[in-house]
Amino acid sequence: MKEEALQALLEALRKGEGVRQEIGQGGVLHIDRPLPFLCIYRGTGDASDEGTMTLLEGQSSYLLAPPDQDPSELDQLLELLGDEMVRQFGGFLLLELSLRPGEQGGRESKHLFRILAPAEDPPEAVLEEMEDALLSATIHRKVPRALQGPAEILHLPGAGAGSRLPGSAER
Repeated sequence: MKEEALQALLEALRKGEGVRQEIGQGGVLHIDRPLPFLCIYRGTGDASDEGTMTLLEGQSSYLLAPPDQDPSELDQLLELLGDEMVRQFGGFLLLELSLRPGEQGGRESKHLFRILAPAEDPPEAVLEEMEDALLSATIHRKVPRALQGPAEILHLPGAGAGSRLPGSAER
């Protein structure tokens, strides 16, 4: 995004307004009003991923990043949004939705949650509540699992070196 578009976006959020901004070829940033969270999906361009798109578009604050989005531009946008929402709310939650490679369609999908938190002074109680709630859910009659450690970090297609927030740690 161009600098003037970024500044206009931030100004709208500072005024309490919503934003809808096209991102690259086929991407969109949609925020109904300033909120302390943003759902992110890095599009695959795969038509079999309609469920994830439906889930994403039902959120009041989301970013659909096109498959060919430059990770450094995405990082810049997320950093600016995060800084502004932390200023307004004292915190900001990024929820990234994705399918692991090879899991599109099919009945054998393994539902997995990965929680990233600040490396310094993480909100332990909030993280434990979130993990418990996610692991108590069922998805298509299956119980999800959580990542146990850094060795299981997902490297998603299109997720560049900037796919992990600066100062974040695996939960």
